[in-house]
Amino acid sequence: MFHIGFKIRELGLIIEKYLQHMIIQCNLEHLEGPQGAVLFYLISHEDQDIFQKDIEQLLNIQKASASGLIKRMEKMGLSMSSLWKVINVLKPSK
Repeated sequence: MFHIGFKIRELGLIIEKYLQHMIIQCNLEHLEGPQGAVLFYLISHEDQDIFQKDIEQLLNIQKASASGLIKRMEKMGLSMSSLWKVINVLKPSK
């Protein structure tokens, strides 16, 4: 008997394993939850201009918190330009 729940779980594990591999390959193991969410948001909105206000709305945080988050990411060497380089590495080839 075919159980879709098991297949969905299996697919989720495969995706998680792939993402972990890519995170290690791009030297991003030090990213925390909100930073990963920002990175994912940038990847999924690469064709749009992203502003701090977008990050505030995404994470439902205040301006000061978003500013601090962005500054911490930049301190780790993840400036917006370097984030775009990472995004280009993480994007699957077409």
